Amino acid sequence: MGNSATRFSDSLPGASDTAGLLAPVGLHNFEFPILDSARLLLKEYANAWAAYAVFQQSATPAEMAEGFYRERHALVFPHDRFVGILEYARAANASADFLKENLSFQGEELYAKPKEFSAFPLLGRIPHSERVIPSHFMGRNWQGPVFTIAYHCHSDTATAFRAWKQNQDSVKTWLADWRGKSDTLEWGREIHFQGWDEFRRPLIFWFFSDGIMGFSGCFDPVLAAEYDQKMEKTNVFWAKP
Repeated sequence: MGNSATRFSDSLPGASDTAGLLAPVGLHNFEFPILDSARLLLKEYANAWAAYAVFQQSATPAEMAEGFYRERHALVFPHDRFVGILEYARAANASADFLKENLSFQGEELYAKPKEFSAFPLLGRIPHSERVIPSHFMGRNWQGPVFTIAYHCHSDTATAFRAWKQNQDSVKTWLADWRGKSDTLEWGREIHFQGWDEFRRPLIFWFFSDGIMGFSGCFDPVLAAEYDQKMEKTNVFWAKP
């Protein structure tokens, strides 16, 4: 903010805010002596994807692209495992570069997305479509988060997804609801499904020892298979749960 903080304090979130995957683990307050006094609250989460998921719950697609959204007299933005809330009297008139100019160090990316998204193919990716789904995806409850990115698929849009290891019995139930071809060696190693889900949406689905990946909604199975093969081979920054 051009100056060091005049006040700084740490605190723990209240009991009502500490449940679930997206619960903050700490609160950090800063006060700055600028022309119009500013207060920065950093909500700390266990990891970067949780902070990103909280931010995207309230941000519009345009705000996701911009990297922050306005909330009354505050600017809200994600940064690593934090969600920042900058209370500033002139927040409504702040430029798109205001936060980058005042809060980021030289060469630092203020709005970097969680590193798990680096494990997705770049070709055909729809910009700023990265999402973290906490638990409910494709009409089902998942164990842990699901990471998704939208892709161009001819005149349609498809969704590539990755998730950590799921319960085998749950996955068997999912497969029973789908229509298509399923090849597997044995449970605990790998299973590959290609066909349609119960809503007749095209689906490619891989279940393997470390997690799940797939491609849904594309009406070109060849293109979907190409993306799926790339995702299978790409494990850059794919953290273990």
